Amino acid sequence: MVLFNGCNNTQDQLPDSNSNKTSINVDNSILIKEKDNGIYELFSLSKDKMHSLKSIENLMDFKYDVLSQVKVQMISLEKGNNLIKNKLVVESKDGESSIENLYSIADFKLSPQGKYLAYRGFKEDNIESVENLSFYNVEEKESVSINSKILISGDMYDFKDKDTLIYYGVNPTNGIQGIYEYNIENKSESMVYEVKNQYITYLSYIKDDLCLVLQEDFNELKLSLINLKTKKSTMITSNIEEIIDSHIIEDRVYFIGKSNKEDLSVYKYEKGNLKRLTYGFPNVVYENSYLSSDEEGNLYFVGYEDNEEMRDVYSIKEDDSVNLISNDSGKY
Repeated sequence: MVLFNGCNNTQDQLPDSNSNKTSINVDNSILIKEKDNGIYELFSLSKDKMHSLKSIENLMDFKYDVLSQVKVQMISLEKGNNLIKNKLVVESKDGESSIENLYSIADFKLSPQGKYLAYRGFKEDNIESVENLSFYNVEEKESVSINSKILISGDMYDFKDKDTLIYYGVNPTNGIQGIYEYNIENKSESMVYEVKNQYITYLSYIKDDLCLVLQEDFNELKLSLINLKTKKSTMITSNIEEIIDSHIIEDRVYFIGKSNKEDLSVYKYEKGNLKRLTYGFPNVVYENSYLSSDEEGNLYFVGYEDNEEMRDVYSIKEDDSVNLISNDSGKY
């Protein structure tokens, strides 16, 4: 699996060292490229230049906060019989720490300003040992107890602000499902939006109490924006059946999605209008692509023409033009 956050035409030479412990500064957009023998190249992208940052061994995932310069690496340790044993390496201005209390961490989210980590995974080398959500205080370098009654559905959780998480799940006591909010500081939990006669398959917090959700009932799928404060739901379309990732630039909501008639494409929702942005260029939008943007408002994603192993990085400008950015194809 390869993660990315952008690319460009000018590429600096790779560093000689591939130590995981070398401190780096990260910008708005980061590109990661898989090389041979478990080595991943990490690049920063800014103002049409691509700067080599470091090489990292056995990297599975990478998240960061620009303001606090907190960086989190998911590092694979060994392959078990059923799962990959891994750990999280957390780097902040106060030093480095690691999270190794689970056998295999499935996914994690970093809060704005980098104060907290939310993560979930498996206690042992089997899928039956799944653990509910855990919290980690980056500043204090310690785990934080959670006082939650809700069974969270998969990876449908996201930070709303620096110490508040939202998630989709069900209360096992009364069977009520909905979007819940949890404040880590005061350990309070409340339902902010009840979900009736349907279920959510995608959840992402946008901004200003708005969530992008994909809901399914017995008849159709609905992509909607839900206002957690007013409880109002605004349907965007009923033609999207899957969402891979979403991203916001100012008031423009972008997402990689699949309609019931087309392959994966990049879409833009702005001022009540939904527009498909990719039509055959690239030929395929990579199914594991992430969306991100730089300080100039350029959106980046990964795609390819015929060979999935030979992927490229593309940008979308504010005028919706799609551009090939990378010079060399590879495992971006």
